[in-house]
Amino acid sequence: MLAAPAGATPQNNTEQLRSAEVQQIASGLQELVARIGVVQAQARSTLAQAERVVTPAECEALAREVAELSAELERLTAAFKLQVSALRMAADPLKARTLAALKLPTLKDAKTALEQIEAELSKDSAESGEDAKRMLGFVRYELADILRQLAVQEMRSATDHRGAAAILERAVSKYEQVLTSPDAMIAEIGSSLHAAALRRIVQSEVALYEGCRRILEQQPTAGTYLKKVKEHRDAALAAFERLQRVFPDARVEDGRLAVGAAREDVARLRRQ
Repeated sequence: MLAAPAGATPQNNTEQLRSAEVQQIASGLQELVARIGVVQAQARSTLAQAERVVTPAECEALAREVAELSAELERLTAAFKLQVSALRMAADPLKARTLAALKLPTLKDAKTALEQIEAELSKDSAESGEDAKRMLGFVRYELADILRQLAVQEMRSATDHRGAAAILERAVSKYEQVLTSPDAMIAEIGSSLHAAALRRIVQSEVALYEGCRRILEQQPTAGTYLKKVKEHRDAALAAFERLQRVFPDARVEDGRLAVGAAREDVARLRRQ
C-alpha cells in the first residue's frame, strides 16, 4: 500500500482543490473582462459612425448593430456575475461541507448529511441573500442526485420497482426546487446549475416513463399507468424544450452540452 505524501491531510487536500478552483474561476473572469473590452471597443467604434448616418436604411443598420452589441454585452455581463458568484461560493465553508457529505461511506449517509445542511439553509431562506440561495440550490441539486442514485440502487436490488419510482419522483421534485434558486456556475456540476437540473429532470422523467411502460406491457389494463406514461413523457419533453430554449450553450461537468446529454435521453422516448 502506498504511503500518503508527507503533509497530505483531508484539510490540505480541500485547500488545494479550493485553490485550483479559485485559479480556474479567476482565469475565466480575466477572459470575460477581455471579451467585454473588445465588445465595448466595437460599440464605441459603431457609435462614432452615428454622425455620418444620413438615410433611413443607414439608421436602421446602425440601430441593428448597436442592438446586437448590447445583447452581447448583456450576455457577457451575466456570465461575469455568475463567475463572481462562483468565486464567492468556492470560499464558502458550506460548499466544502457539502462536498464532504458526498464522500461519506453510503448513499444513505450522504442523504442524511445533505438533508441536515438543506434544513439549516432553508430555515432562513426568506431573509437570505443571493449567495445563500445559490448555496441552497447547490445542496438541493446534490441531494436530488443522491436520491436519483438511491433509486437506481433500489431498482437493481428489488423485484418490485414501485419503491424506486417513488424515490426517483422525490428526486425530480428536488431538482425542480433547484430551479427556484438563483442560477450558479459550479465546477463540480457545470456552467449552469439550472441547466444541469433540467438535464437530470429529463433523464429521470424518461426513466419513470420507461418503468411505467414496462408495467403496462405486463398489465395492459392498468389505467393508472397509462396516465402516468403520458405525464412522464410530457414532463420530459417540457423540460427538454426549456433546456433547449434557455440554456442552449450550457455545459455539464464533463464538458458536454447539457442539451446534447438530454437529447440522448429524449431519443429513448421516440424509439418507443
